[in-house]
Amino acid sequence: MCIRDRVSTQSTGDEWAAPPKDLENTADVVPEAKLENLQAEERDLAGGLATINFTFSNGHAPLQHKFVMGQTVGFVKQRLEDLSGISYSKMALSLNSKVLIDPLSLNDLPFKPNEEHDVVVTVSE
Repeated sequence: MCIRDRVSTQSTGDEWAAPPKDLENTADVVPEAKLENLQAEERDLAGGLATINFTFSNGHAPLQHKFVMGQTVGFVKQRLEDLSGISYSKMALSLNSKVLIDPLSLNDLPFKPNEEHDVVVTVSE
């Protein structure tokens, strides 16, 4: 008898009895609080915090937000979508006139922790 034969693939009613829990709304979590919850080794790997000042090509009000250095450009764009309402797919970010590519982390780019950086958000129509 193999393991697959011993494990029931049928669900039981009680596993569906509890209502689903809401995921924590991370849009309001301050990056510093996230860093404090990490253990020392994880904190070192995450890097420090970079403050990014965003200006928008479509006239949207400027925004400022802090990001952990280990986060990707894609994450930054997703957070910008949450904060500004502008679709992720319609924005391109650039730093010093160079376009930032989604899979790269802030560590991979010329961002420095504990400094402010000016990023232009180009919004396509």
